[in-house]
Amino acid sequence: MADWRENNCWPNGLPEPDRQQVLSTLETQIQNGWRRQNLLSDFHFEPETGQLNSAGEEKLRWILWEVPEKHRIVYVARSIHPSETEARMASVQKAAAQMMGDRPLPPILPSELSPIGWPSAQVDAIHRKFQETMPPPRLKAPTNPGSSNP
Repeated sequence: MADWRENNCWPNGLPEPDRQQVLSTLETQIQNGWRRQNLLSDFHFEPETGQLNSAGEEKLRWILWEVPEKHRIVYVARSIHPSETEARMASVQKAAAQMMGDRPLPPILPSELSPIGWPSAQVDAIHRKFQETMPPPRLKAPTNPGSSNP
C-alpha cells in the first residue's frame, strides 16, 4: 500500500529540493521538445535560394497559429554557408509578417539543431520500391486435401 501511495503522489512525496530538480528536468525536456518541433530545417527551404518551400510555409503557419503561445518561437536551422542562413532568416521573417498581418511576430531565431528525419522524396521512393517488390498475397495450400478442417 505504501508503494501505491508513493507512486500516486509523485513528485509531491519528495523533499522540496528533490521535487524542484525533477520538475526542472521535466521543464528542460519540454523546452527541448518544442525547440525541435518548431525547427524549420533544411527540408523546409529551397537549397539554391534559401526561400521557404511549401512544406516550410505550412510548418511556419502551424507554428504561428496553432502552437501554444508560450512555446511560439520559430527556430531556423543554420546552413554551413552564412549567406544561406541569412536568406533563410529573411525568408521566414517575410513569410511570418505576411501570415501575421498586424499582429506581433514571435521570436525567430537561428538554431544549431540538426534536423531529424528524411526528405519526403526519399521516404516516398522507399515506400514505392517496397510496394513494387511486394509479392502477391497467397493462401497456404491445404495440408490434407480431403479434410474440411484447415
